[in-house]
Amino acid sequence: MHLVHKITIMAIRNNFKYYFFILLILPIFFSKLLLANVVYDKNNIIITNIELVKYKELFLEVKNEKLNDILVIKKIVLLKKTIKNLEKKQPKFVKKLDESIISQYGLNDYNDSTKRDFLRYFKIRNEFIIEYFNNDLSLEDIEEVINSFSNFELPISDNSCQTIIGNENLKNNKYFAENLLENLKSNKKNFLVNIDGTILNVCMNNNNYKKIESQLIKNIEIKTENRFRRFIYGK
Repeated sequence: MHLVHKITIMAIRNNFKYYFFILLILPIFFSKLLLANVVYDKNNIIITNIELVKYKELFLEVKNEKLNDILVIKKIVLLKKTIKNLEKKQPKFVKKLDESIISQYGLNDYNDSTKRDFLRYFKIRNEFIIEYFNNDLSLEDIEEVINSFSNFELPISDNSCQTIIGNENLKNNKYFAENLLENLKSNKKNFLVNIDGTILNVCMNNNNYKKIESQLIKNIEIKTENRFRRFIYGK
């Protein structure tokens, strides 16, 4: 009888602890639900306003893209669809991908579901960009990038950019396009142009270089879209 009484008392205490714990976490749970307003809910894909803000920050930080809510939501939907398809069709690949993310970024970033999916998507997407860059990048690609800018005037110099002798529109200068391709492939920044038979230095600052690089990546993303979709969806 004493044993039964003891067990009963213990059970009551345990139940009390359990209910006390539930009462503690319920307000936190519901407050998070209230804070996390749903901004998108279609085809089993849900996006909260908290996710939206975090993704906007990630796109700005990693991709240097300042996007409005509509564009970010479109990108998140594509990202989530991609991850869902991969988890379903290629779980072993996702496992290796996750191991790579943990190794490179650590468990804190991996355990953050928003960062994890963002890193998953862009590590996969970047593989296609890198493959194209290493194997298929051509002079035509570089000329497309140059011609995409309305203004492509850059400072030129005849003494390794110690002094600037003027600005030159390089949009139709094949020598510069070939030199830019060579620099990109070899990861160098020795930019040259041929103007009326004279080889001059092109003084490209970091900001201009990043603009060219960013436009090139966008162009490669478009050109590799079909390969990427075949990999994700098997089409």
